[in-house]
Amino acid sequence: MGKTAIILGATGLTGGLLLDQLIVDSTYDK
Repeated sequence: MGKTAIILGATGLTGGLLLDQLIVDSTYDK
């Protein structure tokens, strides 16, 4: 069962980098 991450401010630089890392990480499914 994967985890769910909620990212606030994903359009900013830091949020965008975090989003990119979470997309390729198989630990999170949402």
